[in-house]
Amino acid sequence: MKKILMLLLVVAMLTFAGCESLSSAFEAGHPSEQAKPNIYEVNPSYGHYYYAVDRATDVVYLVYTTGSQQSMTVMLNADGYPVTATQLGITYDDGGDDK
Repeated sequence: MKKILMLLLVVAMLTFAGCESLSSAFEAGHPSEQAKPNIYEVNPSYGHYYYAVDRATDVVYLVYTTGSQQSMTVMLNADGYPVTATQLGITYDDGGDDK
């Protein structure tokens, strides 16, 4: 019983070992805290499904909304690589905010 308790204690210590350094990085204004998505939405009022394009990568996502629920998934080619806006002929300005 003591061995199991010691094992659980070691696992808990290892699990929470890096938490303090991570939180202090965010308090110091870590760059990942300031990251904002740069998404272009294609016809979001068209229906339940629409495309969202990440301007930084040109990757296309399929978004589904209904009521208060929303889902988002990356669109993939048959070979498993992400679909790009260029492949679908979606054009957008690179310098703006959403929509």
